[in-house]
Amino acid sequence: MRIFLIFGLSVLLLGLSGCSEHPDHVPVTVQINDKGQPVEGVSVTFVAADGSYAIGFTEANGVAKMYTYRPNDGVKPGTYGVKLSKYEKTPAPTGSYDPATDTASPVSDPMPLIPKKFIDTETSGLTAVVEKKTPLLVFEVGE
Repeated sequence: MRIFLIFGLSVLLLGLSGCSEHPDHVPVTVQINDKGQPVEGVSVTFVAADGSYAIGFTEANGVAKMYTYRPNDGVKPGTYGVKLSKYEKTPAPTGSYDPATDTASPVSDPMPLIPKKFIDTETSGLTAVVEKKTPLLVFEVGE
């Protein structure tokens, strides 16, 4: 009986310790605006020099909570290049396929809804510095 109690407490403590699996990570919130108005549906990616990254997606209020491994786990402190993307929603392709020639009618790429320069960290001009107490980071996409 005693062994089961010890085992049960061990499992409980192990489960609770999983909540702080990345104690060095800090919560980071990002606001994306277009001419001062919040932008919903933007994919936000922080990319570090070592290739590690964090992601988030803006809600209707233009705010995204950044995460690294799973929602709400935060971001490791450091400096990141930032890239943003948002594309029009496209319906399923309705093109035709000709099996005789093995060709299909072309399907157009979805149109970006924010300027293309933000799609790459090299051209976005955006940087995020994450520190132990990082305030709301606000990025403007309007030109």
